[in-house]
Amino acid sequence: MSYSGISDVIFSNLTSVFPGEFNLVYIFMIVIVSMSLHMILGSNVTTLSVVLPGLILISRGLVDPITVMFITYVAVCSHYLLPFHSVIILIGNGNKLFSSKDSIKYSPILTVIVVFSIFFIYRNWWILIGVL
Repeated sequence: MSYSGISDVIFSNLTSVFPGEFNLVYIFMIVIVSMSLHMILGSNVTTLSVVLPGLILISRGLVDPITVMFITYVAVCSHYLLPFHSVIILIGNGNKLFSSKDSIKYSPILTVIVVFSIFFIYRNWWILIGVL
């Protein structure tokens, strides 16, 4: 995506959407962008390798890159919709332990739990250890 210029187009357009100060809305925007691009790109590694540099660039001078990394990592790696969004789930699906329909059934509530945990569990932990 970087070589074709798509990454630049995506993140240059997103710059205007983010608030001018780091607050709860800013965190929510990082979560939404991360999860949305994860749905499109699929793989955790692919998503993080594209999304993280772009969000760090957008957040430069406003947010510590470590903070952006933690928020993005939790948002991407803890969430899925289809089996190919997580290698571990894909292995179970490929071994016929459950169907794609089963993973889709549980994914909406998992998405809500991930967003909730970022704001009410992880955020408090990050404040406690000095990341936020």
